[in-house]
Amino acid sequence: MKEGELKKKSSIAKLVLLKPQAESSTRTTGFRNLSSLTEPLLTNMIKMGSYCRKQAQKEMSRATAMTDLGIIYL
Repeated sequence: MKEGELKKKSSIAKLVLLKPQAESSTRTTGFRNLSSLTEPLLTNMIKMGSYCRKQAQKEMSRATAMTDLGIIYL
């Protein structure tokens, strides 16, 4: 995943998190603190998802290469 894509997704996540606050002024400060904590969490989840996808692709290509050689790879 490119850095620009990550920033774009992060800003989308920020908009999603900030929207409920704008609609209702009766939200507690606890919700706002939670919102500020979840933004880095979502960013890390996006990075982790990208990493896991790359690892899965590596494992699949390795498994394909092994089965091409006639070796069952689990």
